[in-house]
Amino acid sequence: MAQREVRPRRGYRKLVEHIGDVEHPHAVVALCIIVIAICLFATLHLSDSPRSSGSAVVLENGSPTGQATGAPAAEVFVDVEGAVLNPTVYSLPAGSRVIDAIEAAGGTVEGASPGSLNLARELVDGEQVRVPTEDEVGAAAQLDRQTADSDGYRQEALINLNTADAKTLQELPGIGEVTARKIVDDRTSNGPFRNVEDLQRVSGIGAAKFAQLKDRVCV
Repeated sequence: MAQREVRPRRGYRKLVEHIGDVEHPHAVVALCIIVIAICLFATLHLSDSPRSSGSAVVLENGSPTGQATGAPAAEVFVDVEGAVLNPTVYSLPAGSRVIDAIEAAGGTVEGASPGSLNLARELVDGEQVRVPTEDEVGAAAQLDRQTADSDGYRQEALINLNTADAKTLQELPGIGEVTARKIVDDRTSNGPFRNVEDLQRVSGIGAAKFAQLKDRVCV
């Protein structure tokens, strides 16, 4: 099979003729500049590739690269109430203390008692810090004392039905000398009281009187 003769295109032939033509030096220079420009354009075009925009890349588990997972919050929200100048919710840097929350609220007002709080405690996101007044602290302390005194009184006031003598039994409400003697005689004759309810077996102690005595005696 005959091979086709490959001939240079007419434009290329003229270009070669111009290059070899020493009588046209300006054309040669211009042609060289054009060739260099074409080469530079081709080089830049072929080497151009997309570059990273610098944004985080999301991995398969959904965590972006360059960002620590499970990192602590940068701020905490705290509700500051009570005896402060501006009670409301405040956003504070993580690691802030109770005293920082109070200062953020403008400090305490007259009559406040911040000493009842642990001012050095680290704040927790979503908590409430309430600064009490001196009156509130005093009332709470008085209530605690009354509760303690009441509990102590109940413990000290209990009279043992099996060990108390007639004189001690007369300290109970509604128990005179005669009834006290009956209690002593009953336990002597019938044995010790097994429970407080056994007191009702004593003559003269009915349901009404027992209701007055049941919280004051023990066995």
